[in-house]
Amino acid sequence: MLSRFKVGTKLAAILIAPLAVLVAVTSIGVRERLDDSAAALADQRMAELSQAGSDLVNSLQLERMYSMAYTANPEAVPRSELDDRRAATDAGESAFGEMTMNLDLESLPELSAALAESESATGALPSIREDVDSGNSSTSTVEEEYTAIIDALLAVSTAVVDSASSVDFAQELAAAEVLSDSKEATALEAGLVAALLAESTDPGISLAQAQEALAEAERLEALFLDTAPEDAVELFGSEMPTLSSVGDEELSEGDSAQHYMLSSIGSITSMDQVTFTLDEWFEAAETRFESLLTVESRMISTAGAGAIIARSEADRTARLYIAWTAVAIVVALAAAYLVSRSITRPLGRLTTAARELSSKELPRLVESLRSPEVGHEVRADLKEIEVSSSDEIGELADAFNRVQETTLEVAEEQANMLRRGISEIFVSLARRNQTLLDRQIEFIDELEAHEEEPDQLENLFKLDHLATRMRRNAESLLVLAGAEPPRRRGRPVALADVVRVAVGEVEDFQRISLLALDEVTISGNVAVDLAHVLSELMENATQFSPPETMVEIVGHRNGDGGYVLSVADQGIGMAPEQLAEANRQLAKPPLVGLSLARSLGFIVVGRLSARFGIEVQLTTSPSGGVTALVTIPASHVIADDGDPTATLPVVRHPSMDPHEGRGLAWQSLPPEDPEPASLRAAIPEGAEFDAGIASLIESAPHTENLARIEMPEERVSKPPAARTLFAGQPPPEEAETAGADSTRSPSTDVPPLPKRRPAERALRDISVSPVRTGASGAGLAGTRQRSPEEVRRMLSRYRTGLKRGRTPDGGTAPSNGSGNDTT
Repeated sequence: MLSRFKVGTKLAAILIAPLAVLVAVTSIGVRERLDDSAAALADQRMAELSQAGSDLVNSLQLERMYSMAYTANPEAVPRSELDDRRAATDAGESAFGEMTMNLDLESLPELSAALAESESATGALPSIREDVDSGNSSTSTVEEEYTAIIDALLAVSTAVVDSASSVDFAQELAAAEVLSDSKEATALEAGLVAALLAESTDPGISLAQAQEALAEAERLEALFLDTAPEDAVELFGSEMPTLSSVGDEELSEGDSAQHYMLSSIGSITSMDQVTFTLDEWFEAAETRFESLLTVESRMISTAGAGAIIARSEADRTARLYIAWTAVAIVVALAAAYLVSRSITRPLGRLTTAARELSSKELPRLVESLRSPEVGHEVRADLKEIEVSSSDEIGELADAFNRVQETTLEVAEEQANMLRRGISEIFVSLARRNQTLLDRQIEFIDELEAHEEEPDQLENLFKLDHLATRMRRNAESLLVLAGAEPPRRRGRPVALADVVRVAVGEVEDFQRISLLALDEVTISGNVAVDLAHVLSELMENATQFSPPETMVEIVGHRNGDGGYVLSVADQGIGMAPEQLAEANRQLAKPPLVGLSLARSLGFIVVGRLSARFGIEVQLTTSPSGGVTALVTIPASHVIADDGDPTATLPVVRHPSMDPHEGRGLAWQSLPPEDPEPASLRAAIPEGAEFDAGIASLIESAPHTENLARIEMPEERVSKPPAARTLFAGQPPPEEAETAGADSTRSPSTDVPPLPKRRPAERALRDISVSPVRTGASGAGLAGTRQRSPEEVRRMLSRYRTGLKRGRTPDGGTAPSNGSGNDTT
């Protein structure tokens, strides 16, 4: 029911019940507190009475001092000053009488009796003044009469202490009473010394009496310091300088001098030793009285304030008041809780949702603009605020839900527009680059076709290789943009050809070593993307490993019919955190947004491998580097007709130690066979070239049954002898003999060197050689790096086959797929 009320109605419902209870409890509490107020008022008025009595006593003490001096010598005291003191006394007496009338004396008998005596004593004050004016009284008589009035008033202070109902109140006033007695002794000393300074001849006035009064004042002062509260003692110390706190150089002026003046009476033996005048004495005494009165008044005020607090906290009234107040509070809180729940719950949900939106969801929306993969999770996490009420809070929650939905839609729209814009930029840039690169490659092909100079052709090959790498970067942009690559292959392709194409697109391709590959073919639609994946991994391996090390490629069939390729480097490796992050990008590549990762190569690899279910994972190499494992699913692997377990050649690079691996076919060349200085010097011409070819053919009679890796265009119809990559070289002695024989008997079956044609980009100088395991399981065979003759022969053979495959009216198509593959 409460959920249907408006906010104002709910607030009114919260206030009605507590207010009704509070009115009832207050009516009872007021009656109970009346007694407390009466007691507190009585204590407060007694404190005010004590204050008025203290002021009256102070005025009487000053009047007594001036009257005694006036009696001793009327000419020593101006009449006006005496009249001023009498006027102050009359004002104090009037104020004291008013305070007396405010008290309920029927409940305070002791105080009532003391007030009666003080009233009787002050009634004699007019006659005392007349005697002083007429000179009929002696100085000692005046002193005794004034002292009697002052004693009666001090008795009233004692009665107030005895009549107090609060212990704290009584203790505070008792300490003030001690200070008042000390002040009276000081005032008596001041009156006696004033009479002596006025040259009184009354035998009842003596220096000894003044010294006795001084001693009494000091005793009472010490008693006050021992019994008074700490705050009163601190106040006394600040208002009353003592000899112990004043240096000799400070005794000549101010309060210090006045205090010293009053205290010096105790150390003289006659008035002849006095060094100050009567006026100076009056000034010092008045200052002393004023300081003592300040401390006494402060203590009385504190006692009065404490009396009200103490009386208000009396047990009976306090317990009753607290009990009813607690009941009222409990009832009010219970009613307020029941009513406020319908307000606080939806407000709490709304507040929580707003806080979540501001602190989490909005930042995630902003993050989705930079990281698109986050944007798909934002909508799933955003939940509407469930508010069942139909009041203003419900309407506010509904409006907030709409704002939240609109914010999400706008953010998604902006994120999609931004991603589309970035993708379009990538696609446009990549397409333009591809067009220019295709034209550049065609032009390089034309230059290669008409170039016969070996050195210049070598430079064209390098330029051709760089252009191919640039085209791969353009294709990477298309992959990042989500566009399909322009190149597609339909026929199965030998995996060795795919690996060669990948190696050819690596800058430092000479460092790529193909150790072993199981001979298989893969689906044609996978070949291009797989070559791109392998080239990215090989490029990364060569860049993050020392230049003197090799990047090793190994491939083998796995148990489920798939194929695993490993690309291992010998670099510094990656930290576990970096390795995990790289594998995360490979398994789930992020979408393209503003927060592009630095390792775009991993993102490209992840995108390409995800198209065909290829798994790419980075692990730590035993040598300390990183190994990339590329697992091709069985659905894309097509076994050859031959032995599926046949192992493709293993390439090992020559050991730096000439004695290591003795007997292997790939052992380093002997010192007398230095490496040629240039390609032109290494490639012979005419009959010399033919003789070299014949010697190479004769030196390898055992290679016809070896497993091998061919160049992609080597499968074009060619003589078997021209297709074979030789397993190795004979020992140095046999090599020299074979070389001599070949020189003498050149082979006429080998065609002459054809005219240069555009070659496949960057497939030169790849050390891929066959290895065969004999029946005994021992005896490895390998090759050294290809000689310039082999390079020239291979390039000529490759170009001839490529030209035939591109001829529209005839010829045999190349075995590596359609002619649009320009990898």
